[in-house]
Amino acid sequence: LGHSFPTRRSSDLRSVVEEVAAASNLVFLATGKAHEKGHALFRVSRTVDGKIGVTVYLDDDVVWLQEGAAWKPVGVEDMVRRALAK
Repeated sequence: LGHSFPTRRSSDLRSVVEEVAAASNLVFLATGKAHEKGHALFRVSRTVDGKIGVTVYLDDDVVWLQEGAAWKPVGVEDMVRRALAK
């Protein structure tokens, strides 16, 4: 009680996501596009061209994964599992 814990910033989360993706032989690429909220979009893929994989954006300590027209919060492990399943 009374303790405050630092909130992880998106830049810290990005480092974690990049490391976990690399450890799973996935590429984490900026798409050059932005979500309607202004967050940069990234592609997590087995290939450098990013054609096969998942699209995500990072907001504070949450990974948001695109499913059709919707965005769903997912854990980093779930993001990796979905990218590998493509």
